[in-house]
Amino acid sequence: MTKKLNLDKLDRYLENVPKDRTPGINMAVYKDGEIVFRKCYGTDDKDMKHKTQPDTAYTLFSMTKLFTTGAAMQLIEKGKLKLNDPVAKYLPAYENVTVQTRYGVRPARTVLRVKHLMAMQGGFDYNLGTPEIRKVVEETNGHATTRQVIDALAKKPLCFDPGTHFQYSLCHDVLAAVIEVAAGMRFEEYLRKNIWQPLGIVNASMHSDTYPEKEKLAEIWTNTPSDPTLKASGTHNVFVVSDRYESGGAGLIATCDEYMKYAATIANGGVSPFTGARLFKKETIDLWHKDRQLSKACYEDFQRCKPLYGYGLGVRTNITKGNGSAPIGEFGWDGAAGSYVMLDTDYNVAAVYMQSVCNSAYDCGNMHHDIRDIIFDAIYAAE
Repeated sequence: MTKKLNLDKLDRYLENVPKDRTPGINMAVYKDGEIVFRKCYGTDDKDMKHKTQPDTAYTLFSMTKLFTTGAAMQLIEKGKLKLNDPVAKYLPAYENVTVQTRYGVRPARTVLRVKHLMAMQGGFDYNLGTPEIRKVVEETNGHATTRQVIDALAKKPLCFDPGTHFQYSLCHDVLAAVIEVAAGMRFEEYLRKNIWQPLGIVNASMHSDTYPEKEKLAEIWTNTPSDPTLKASGTHNVFVVSDRYESGGAGLIATCDEYMKYAATIANGGVSPFTGARLFKKETIDLWHKDRQLSKACYEDFQRCKPLYGYGLGVRTNITKGNGSAPIGEFGWDGAAGSYVMLDTDYNVAAVYMQSVCNSAYDCGNMHHDIRDIIFDAIYAAE
């Protein structure tokens, strides 16, 4: 960098986000070893009176997926897991998976593998309310473990043969169960020992009841296209189906600063710029965000989800020149309540944006791209 990164435009942009659409925002930007932007906006409670603070925590939904696939990448790097491993090697309930077709249920024609879980090609859907899952939750009086829930899910036929399509789904929830077996410990315990503790992450949890500062958890807001009026819906995460279920796809609660400790480590090639801990090799990160939607069917499936992007082993990755200001290889993901993480190892930059409004298509379709472009335009201007 030859000039200081000027992110005044980002500040003005976030300051002008309508509060009746997005009550509260936390935003951080990391570049080249330091936090270069850190601001909070608006309020985080149902009465819209309590100002959003740096220690406001958020239900992050699908931003959990970067931790889940990151944990898998660590295990792959250590030789405890392989992309081509059959899922049944770790979860025997998946030995004989079936597929639902228009003609009925038949055996799957391809083997369900770890790589299919990571690339969202496993054939699952996003229905946690299946009879199989409801039954195990009821039988355990609401205490079903991650393994119990995911083993129950194996009884439901897949939507297609593994590897033949992309479909956003419970793949990463299944991956969390695989991680438990490969690592020999509960999923959250693995995260705590191998990611959170090395990075100094304290305020994070897979359950709101065990979050260390529950009173600082932002209200979850909802609206609909037909009724944009925000409605407070409490802090319950509908993707966490029992008090012992740790959702690898949507369970994480954390603050912006805690998440940034992880994002900055990824952007910095796998080494924390703050603690010096190494979580990944640079080659592992490159493998992580390499596009995996290579067949025509998978590519077309994902283009309906994120136009101009590809999807790697759990992250969208830019594969298109002219996709706004994003360079090729910029990667990340977002969450159901509108939060967003953007990463680039070539530019050593990470951005973490947090809010708590579900069903806010504008944020994913427009705001996230605007934030991305403002940051990269500032980087280019400073070169």
